[in-house]
Amino acid sequence: MRGTLGEFASLPGTPSEPTLRAMIRDYPDFPIIERGTNGRSYVIDFEDAWGFIKSLRDSEEREQRARADEVRQYGLSLLGGEAMAQTQVGLSPTEHRAIMENELLATKLAEKRGDLIHKASVEEALGELVAWFQQQGTSLSARLAKRGDFSREQLAIIDAVIAQDQRELADRMERIGRATGNAVSSDRDSAV
Repeated sequence: MRGTLGEFASLPGTPSEPTLRAMIRDYPDFPIIERGTNGRSYVIDFEDAWGFIKSLRDSEEREQRARADEVRQYGLSLLGGEAMAQTQVGLSPTEHRAIMENELLATKLAEKRGDLIHKASVEEALGELVAWFQQQGTSLSARLAKRGDFSREQLAIIDAVIAQDQRELADRMERIGRATGNAVSSDRDSAV
């Protein structure tokens, strides 16, 4: 579809008309059908212009990701001590600060995009799953007794196996917590 620059700028998700004019000025390959003059508007093909803008945004996004990767590598080198001294020679404190600020911005951007998951939401979901598992295990022998003819001894064995599974789950979660630096409660009754 063809139209004027102002009509294109009025579409949702498109840059403002001054921004579009700056793009036309800065990028000679911006798809223009007719150049505007005094009293005449620019005429552009909306699909071509939208494709061009999308490619610019994608390029900027790739550059931001590359910069975030660079900053992330810098952060990893900070943890490496000796490696940091070898790879970051010559950077001033201002440059170090700028790199760290860029990493913070990249993290915020990734968070807004949904690329990051908050630890608290994962812990909450895992906690709900473990609570559900415990409830299902606790009620399993009663549910089985309703469906079949089981002796008390058989139901006691089932309860014992379920209790053992719950203890093993608690042990595994505690080991995972220690491995990640977040100790899980050692009280088995509250852990599962």
